[in-house]
This record gives sequence, C-alpha cells and structure tokens, in this order.
Amino acid sequence: MRLIERKHYLEQLIAAKGTPDIKVITGVRRCGKATLPEAFISYAQKNDPDANIIHVNFSLPEYEHLLTCRALYDYVSGRYRKGTANYVMIDEVQMCESFVKPLTGCMRRNDTISMFPAQMRFYRVPTWPLCLRAGSLR
Repeated sequence: MRLIERKHYLEQLIAAKGTPDIKVITGVRRCGKATLPEAFISYAQKNDPDANIIHVNFSLPEYEHLLTCRALYDYVSGRYRKGTANYVMIDEVQMCESFVKPLTGCMRRNDTISMFPAQMRFYRVPTWPLCLRAGSLR
C-alpha cells in the first residue's frame, strides 16, 4: 500500500512543536491519524538526530502491560531524557484506564510534544480523508 504524504497536517504539527499543549490528532476512521505521528517521527529524527522518541501503540499487544495509569506514566518517565527534545506519542490512549493522569504529568514538561486523543488543554490537528486540498492520487 502506498502512503500519501499529508504535508498540510504535518506542517501543523511542526508549527505547534515546542508548545506545552498536548497535541491531539482527531478524524474519522482510516483518515491517517496513525500515520501522521509516524511522519512526525521521521521529521524529528531527520532534523534532530538526538531527539528522544517515546512511542506507544495500544493497538499492539506488546504494549498491553501499560494499560494502567501508573504503568504508562512509569514507562514514559523512565524513558524521558533531560537536556534533549522528548517526543511522546501514544496511539489509542483511550484504552488506558484514567489516561488523563499520566498525560497531565507528561504535559508539565515543556519540551515534550505529546499526541493523545483526550479532552483537555490541547492543540488539535483535525484530519480528513483524502481530498484535493490535503493531497491527491496521481
């Protein structure tokens, strides 16, 4: 399957980089919500090789042990590195019980960009299925 680069949405995330807000990617099913963080990871690795990427995907069974509030917080905190850009990306965070608590803890770190579907102080990046404005198949 060929992925279509969604520059418009990636540019919105890049523009919001460095703000203390939690970044939230919202959209209908199969519109690219999961691939946008992957594009941002590629961008961060290319532009800041020292960046620390912490990525959790609750759709995958290997992250099942992090489904409690404390386990998720400890996992992210244990991988956080001082003195470098830290990027925390969590796919399907609503599967974690009481996910607002660990997110609040992560949000207190000003140099962390976090992407979660949550209703709190956030910078929202709404995504839509492909259209002429967002990209096109050639």
